[in-house]
Formats: sequence, structure tokens, C-alpha cells
Amino acid sequence: MMSSAGQDLLPDVLDVPITPTGIVTSDFRIEDEAEWGWQRHDADELLWGTRGSLVVEAPGAVCAVPWTVGLWIPAGVAHRVTAASGTEFACTYLSPGLGPAPATT
Repeated sequence: MMSSAGQDLLPDVLDVPITPTGIVTSDFRIEDEAEWGWQRHDADELLWGTRGSLVVEAPGAVCAVPWTVGLWIPAGVAHRVTAASGTEFACTYLSPGLGPAPATT
């Protein structure tokens, strides 16, 4: 999120370099509730659950991501994620230049 003066209003946003070749998926199993602080990536991300629930915060939005649902996070968008205990999910990263981003409704 930027102020009218162009300053980043999110404190401590970590730029996490993700450099997949093509499409790369990592999966996670959370035993106790977990949180990943504010971060942004240089690759598009599809975050999707297979069990439990996630909450994703982005500037101006909070999204619940229950299992079987995915959330598209465009490259460069700051976000943070909280996972309830027992949650299982995956993050699929797409290297830049694979094609156009999905249409939004």
C-alpha cells in the first residue's frame, strides 16, 4: 500500500525472491497455527488449500481461503498469510513471461 506521497505504508515488507523455472509448487503441513509476515514475490503465486483454512491479508483486502479454494496473488503484491493448526496447503509459483494473468471479475 502506498501513501499519496509514494511511501510504502506497510512496515517490514520482506521482498522474497522466488525464481521458478516454469511452474513450481511447494506444499506445507501446519501442526500449530502459523503466520508468515508481510512479504512480496517477483513471481505470480497461486495459494490453495487441501485441508483446514488460511487467511490472506493484502493492502485493502482480507481473504479467507478454505480448503479446495485457491487465491491468485500477482507478483509484487504485499501479503501475509495465517494458517490454522491442521491446515495443509500449497503455493504454486509461475515464472514471469509464461502468459497473461487470469482475468478478474
